[in-house]
Amino acid sequence: AREMENYRRRKARALKWKPYMVFQMKVILAVDERRPATLEELHKIPGLGAAKIDKFGADILDMVREYDAY
Repeated sequence: AREMENYRRRKARALKWKPYMVFQMKVILAVDERRPATLEELHKIPGLGAAKIDKFGADILDMVREYDAY
């Protein structure tokens, strides 16, 4: 979850958005709990719509894979 929080902060800064606009904390917690492996599984996470999955989905899946590799 910490890596996703850091990612959210970096993206928010780069896009000049508030961190919650990238995705809310509940999304981070749901990803941490469900460990999605595909874009289809990301679509089942509340708070992640198609536009955010298009923009951030591949990065989220990379973070899950990296974390799960440990």
